[in-house]
Amino acid sequence: MLTPEICAAMYQCYASMLAAAHNNDLEALSAHEHTLAQLRMRAVEQHTPIELSRESIETMQTQIARMLEIDAQILEYVGPLLEETRKLLSGSVKDRAVRNAYRSAEF
Repeated sequence: MLTPEICAAMYQCYASMLAAAHNNDLEALSAHEHTLAQLRMRAVEQHTPIELSRESIETMQTQIARMLEIDAQILEYVGPLLEETRKLLSGSVKDRAVRNAYRSAEF
C-alpha cells in the first residue's frame, strides 16, 4: 500500500532523477532508480491498511501526477542515450554473428 511517506520519498527520488538526467549523471540516475525500486517494493509489501485524510489523498494524487510528468521529462534526456546504446548493442551482436559465421566456415 502506498503511504504518504513512501509517496513523498518517491516524489523526491523522481526530482533527484530529473536533476541527474539533466546533468547527464548516469551513475546518480541509476542510484536513484535503485532507490525508487526499493520504495516501490516497500509499498507493495505494506499490507496494513491505513486511514488517509482527504488532504493526504489529494497530496498523493498531485505527487503521482507530477511523478508521471517528471518521468516523461527524464525520458526526453535519456531517450537518445538509450537509442544510441541499443544501436551499439545491436551492431555488436551482428558483428559477433558475422565473426562466428566466418569461423564456422573455416576448414
